[in-house]
Amino acid sequence: MIKIIYFLNSTVRGGVEEHVLSILEKLDRSRFEPIFVGPKELITLIEKELNRFQVPSYAVSIFSWLNFGEISKFTKILQAEKP
Repeated sequence: MIKIIYFLNSTVRGGVEEHVLSILEKLDRSRFEPIFVGPKELITLIEKELNRFQVPSYAVSIFSWLNFGEISKFTKILQAEKP
C-alpha cells in the first residue's frame, strides 16, 4: 500500500480544499492510503468529510520557515508515516 500525504496550509475552505476532498473521496483505497495534514482550523472545517472518507489527519500549521516547532512536528509525521 502506498501512503500519500496531502498537506494544505490554509485555514479556510475554498477551491483547493474542495479539490483535495474530491481526490480523497475517489482515491483507489486498494492501492493508496491517504493522510491529511493541515492547520487545526482547516481540519475542523473538513472533519466531517475526513471522517466519512476514513482519512487520518494531523494538525500542523507552518506559516513561516522560522516556525521550527511546527516543522519538527511535520518531520516527525513524515518519519512515522513513511509516505
